Amino acid sequence: MRKSWRKLARGLFIGFLFSVLGFMAFSQEKPVVIINEFGQGKGGNGEWIELLVLGTGPKTTVDMRGFVLRDRQGDARGGVFITFSQSDVWAAIPAGTLIVIYNHNDKENLPEHFPEDDFDFSDFVVVLPANAEGLFITSRWEGLANAGDIIILLDAQGEVVHSLSYGNVPEVERRPLHLSAVERARAAFYVGATQGGVDDPENWQVGPDASGSSTPGFPNTEAQDAWIEALRMGQ
Repeated sequence: MRKSWRKLARGLFIGFLFSVLGFMAFSQEKPVVIINEFGQGKGGNGEWIELLVLGTGPKTTVDMRGFVLRDRQGDARGGVFITFSQSDVWAAIPAGTLIVIYNHNDKENLPEHFPEDDFDFSDFVVVLPANAEGLFITSRWEGLANAGDIIILLDAQGEVVHSLSYGNVPEVERRPLHLSAVERARAAFYVGATQGGVDDPENWQVGPDASGSSTPGFPNTEAQDAWIEALRMGQ
């Protein structure tokens, strides 16, 4: 009888341990948002960055409150440095959402096909100026470097969610994803359709920041379109 109770107790303890470990693994899982595309505008500083929310798959969401989008220059030398506000709008962004953020200081140099402002999250696409009131705080957007820079997305705890580097940045500063230079009037776009492929430079292309090449607010390929639609299923 004692052995049976011991066996039962041990089974309950192991079950409890696995449930705790499972909860810990789930609770510690990092949010997944990737840099999907960015452009330098047609001249000047008409830059924009597009984020794609993946979550942990279809029907999942990401709490983006407190996220920081910045570049290598950081706050001291200008460049990009914005923080996502604590607004409830950012509390549960569905997988499959495209978030386009652009340089509000230089709209005249955005490419001609750049979409109009869109603050409606219900259709999975938003187009936001970097100074969008109530959505971003400590906004600083003075442009991305042309010959070389690093774009970094951090979560509220300061952990890197996704990052990339391009051009002639020092070897020590190159991120897992390093592209060729994305200069004035150029754009870089992820043409893959899996989370695992996003850090492979072979899955990225650099071309004109113009219609027929860059696609702000839209999937970058037919395969990516299908992938994004699958992420949005059931939302």
